[in-house]
Amino acid sequence: MGAYCNEDLSLPVYSAGAPTDELRFSKHVYDNVHGNIYLDPLCLKFIDTEQFQRLRELKQLGVTNMVYPGAVHSRFEHSLGVYWLAGETVQKLKSFQGMELGIDKYDLQTVRLAGLLHDIGHGPFSHMFEREFLPQVISNCQWSHESMSVNMIDHIVDTHHIDVDAQMLKRVKDMILASTEYSQLNSNAEKRFLYDIVANGRNGIDVDKFDYLVRDSRACGLGCNFQFQRLTETMRVMDNEICYRAKEYRNVHKLFATRADLYRTVYTHPKVKAIELMIVDAMVKANDHLGISSYINDPSEYWKLDDTILKIIETAPDPELAEARDLILRVRRRELYQFCNEYAVPKDKIDHFKAVTAQDIICSQKHTSLTLKEEDISVTNVKIDLARGRENPLECIHFFKDYESEEKFLIPEERVSHLFPTTFQDMIVRVYAKKPELVEAVSEAFENFQMRTYGIKAQVHATPEKKKRRMIDRERASDSTRGFSKMGANCDDDLSSPVSSVAGAPTNELRLSKHVYDNVHGNIYLDPLCLKFIDTEQFQRLRELKQLGVTRMVYPGAVHSRFEHSLGVYWLAGETVQRLQTFQGMELDIDRYDLQTVRLSGLLHDIGHGPFSHMFEREFLPRVISDCKWSHESMSVTMIDNIVDTHHIDIDPQMLKRVKDMILASSKGFELNNNEEKRFLYDIVANGRNGIDVDKFDYIVRDSRACGLGCNFQFQRLTETMRVMDNEICYRAKEYRNVHKLFSTRADLHRTVYTHPKVKAIELMIADAMVKANDHLGISSYIDNPSEYWKLDETILKTIENSSRPELAEARELISFCNEYAVPKDKMDHFKSVTAQDIICSQKHSSLTLREEDIAVANVKIDLARGRENPLECIHFFKDYESEEKFVIPEERVSHLFPTTFQDMIVRVYAKKPELVEAVSEAFENFQMRTYGIKAQVHATPEKKKRRFM
Repeated sequence: MGAYCNEDLSLPVYSAGAPTDELRFSKHVYDNVHGNIYLDPLCLKFIDTEQFQRLRELKQLGVTNMVYPGAVHSRFEHSLGVYWLAGETVQKLKSFQGMELGIDKYDLQTVRLAGLLHDIGHGPFSHMFEREFLPQVISNCQWSHESMSVNMIDHIVDTHHIDVDAQMLKRVKDMILASTEYSQLNSNAEKRFLYDIVANGRNGIDVDKFDYLVRDSRACGLGCNFQFQRLTETMRVMDNEICYRAKEYRNVHKLFATRADLYRTVYTHPKVKAIELMIVDAMVKANDHLGISSYINDPSEYWKLDDTILKIIETAPDPELAEARDLILRVRRRELYQFCNEYAVPKDKIDHFKAVTAQDIICSQKHTSLTLKEEDISVTNVKIDLARGRENPLECIHFFKDYESEEKFLIPEERVSHLFPTTFQDMIVRVYAKKPELVEAVSEAFENFQMRTYGIKAQVHATPEKKKRRMIDRERASDSTRGFSKMGANCDDDLSSPVSSVAGAPTNELRLSKHVYDNVHGNIYLDPLCLKFIDTEQFQRLRELKQLGVTRMVYPGAVHSRFEHSLGVYWLAGETVQRLQTFQGMELDIDRYDLQTVRLSGLLHDIGHGPFSHMFEREFLPRVISDCKWSHESMSVTMIDNIVDTHHIDIDPQMLKRVKDMILASSKGFELNNNEEKRFLYDIVANGRNGIDVDKFDYIVRDSRACGLGCNFQFQRLTETMRVMDNEICYRAKEYRNVHKLFSTRADLHRTVYTHPKVKAIELMIADAMVKANDHLGISSYIDNPSEYWKLDETILKTIENSSRPELAEARELISFCNEYAVPKDKMDHFKSVTAQDIICSQKHSSLTLREEDIAVANVKIDLARGRENPLECIHFFKDYESEEKFVIPEERVSHLFPTTFQDMIVRVYAKKPELVEAVSEAFENFQMRTYGIKAQVHATPEKKKRRFM
């Protein structure tokens, strides 16, 4: 199209011919790292394929979420981020050196597409599949995810008949392979610098790293002091190479140092590696039966292979998978391979280092009653470097002095800060025992190996004796949990210490507790009793339930799980009790038994949720079970009993009853006596009195953060100012605006996120698919059997998707949003849910006769948590901390900017086939006229819809 270097590259790439049409076929998504991302029409053709959508089911960091609960972001989000940064980088270069470099829109499109598709070839659990699994099942395996990305691109183009320039496609694939050994790039190739933007084989500085360093740090809740924006603002192209301003060399070093730090603390965390080793062993054992490795030879089948392979193994009844199933169950129950020790290879030995194997450890075993075998030991050889192996990365990067400079240069060694390292690679050998009883023997053999090989030994972590004692403590732990049987209300107890320590074994309890790092609340202490529930397959299932169901299909960052939310509610519940104890401890008689009870109810309140969260309960079950009364709260209670019975958890029955009552406190039909002892404790997790509870505190903040939205509600102000009066939690009167923010923020999330028109469309489609599959798969029958219910999660979609049954194909067809109508407030009292039949009855004479199965209707209710009531009328306040009276805020004291109506009822109508949009829209307008005497045309007219499909 010609290198018009004064073109505005921010416009759609193909806008030269038909700007209006191209803008119609583009879209924007909101990313929680980079904000608003524009997706051009060509890239959308690749995104809207099952091959690319598969990336939603590949976690960016594999199994790291088992250690850092927030690390659930996917390759899908990362790919959008790299796409965006690749385009931004080209646009920056164009604005700096456009005429000189000859950058045009064709280049922009090519680099964007390379960024979008660079990871489409990744296997399950990302790098683990390529580096750990395949080498064990394929001898001399040369496969790489980059080469698979190239194969998948060709497959997508052929399968979906995407019209893309052949030369552009070749350049895209060359850019993806640029940092691999398969690259055949000539350093003098035309616009060679463009090939260093996505995957830089020259020096390692690329937008792939820019995105994953920031995104991974954010997901894990860690800080990131590397600023990629400074590099993109100061880069220039010299001699066909991207160079950076010399003063930015420290920021360049931060890029590589941050990457190394993430490798050390996150990607190769000892427990992450232990879980990886177990999952690899499970996949190896399952490979002969499932043929997992064979998928890499067939791109048309490869898209079906993702992280859900774990659930397939876990729930399959096949006897051939028994060993693999047992390993995965051990992971769920946190019965991991035991870390024995690690050894950092001396830097003078790294050049000649040979990977250590289990056989090397066995050969170092001295005479002992236990004879170790190869299958008893796992060894991982961990390499951590600054992206260039043993080389200094700064030696490969060219800089320039200032913007007038015409020469590039390397930073001389004497100019580099003396605080920078002089060695650029660590090699760490870690050894694990596959059975707890072998820890001592394996540790001893590993020490002998170190002495024999290097003449020294390292005891970096716990001694074998401490490991052994910890295992004994686990067996004795049940004795201390019995101590919760009303241990006494010592109100001067320090509730911040381990709950069980009051029973008389604080040291043991501290050993059996643990901390996890949450990306919302920071460090979370998990007490031993709660850990017994967490380390079960029933609770671990929450990792596979997205907190917001299908919302991630619209907000890509909304991939956080019920697992994270449950930990957050557990923590906030405990913090709330501790606050009350601090303020009113002697008066309220709060003890550690109360703290444990409220924490446990916070932890387990959502364990009964079904696939896709509320959609399962509100959209699917009512369609397959007549007069269905099932609720996730009642299922949570059932699941708690099942966990206690199955895992023989020793817990005080009275505590268990109170936990279940706290979970049911806001449920329909469940009534608590307001004079119940310590009644206020029942309002902390699920508040049936006024709706202010820590469940909302957590999900409002967590959901907003995941979607990349702001949240001006501050729950900390409420927990700091609350007091208990007459057995009820009350708030300081000056905080009534913050209380209103709680409810208005919730309503706003319902309006813009939870009930987004496209979210509802996808929910309706998935509900249809599950209804059609129910007779065959018996999905609804799981709710009657708690021992099987834990197997039911969102992988059910993959089961349906991979099924060859023809009746499931209908569920994949597009549902088109036609229009919505807000019910007038004077009609709400008598509002009756609208059905597809109502719309059909309103159809006038038409060549198309609509049927019930052609239409989907969503009746959306958005309120401030109390239906049509003003939530402030149910909340008691107090004037100041000396007050002894509580009161409701008088209406005249409330800001006039607050709403006077507290509920919206919106009816949305969808056509299940594109060609029916016009007929359904017209019938819906007739329905509005017939029912309310007016019609609403909120969104696009049928004519616009029709033109868009054309």
